[in-house]
Amino acid sequence: TILIFILIVPTLYVLFYPFKWFQRRFSELKLNKQLLVALADIFTGPYKDGSDNSKDYRWFAGLYLLLRVVFISLYISGIYFIVLSLQLSLTVLMIIVLIIFRPYKRTI
Repeated sequence: TILIFILIVPTLYVLFYPFKWFQRRFSELKLNKQLLVALADIFTGPYKDGSDNSKDYRWFAGLYLLLRVVFISLYISGIYFIVLSLQLSLTVLMIIVLIIFRPYKRTI
């Protein structure tokens, strides 16, 4: 349970951090905000932030972390062939999403 808390909470934080409604609710909490904002900025740094007439794609960092949690849970849970096929499907889906959205600031 502690491991799930350590993996899921930061993943959800980085996933929802770019959205204004989350930042508004987060500012109401009595936490050490500087440390958490710095953590989110480190993870979301390479993604487009919407400042130069582009869309805000900083939520891709949370999507990557969420996908990593899904991969780990699939690997732990089960049958080799099903796990391999699900991981392959998710990887191909993520590649297609990356090709369509191009979320990075720099193009390669």
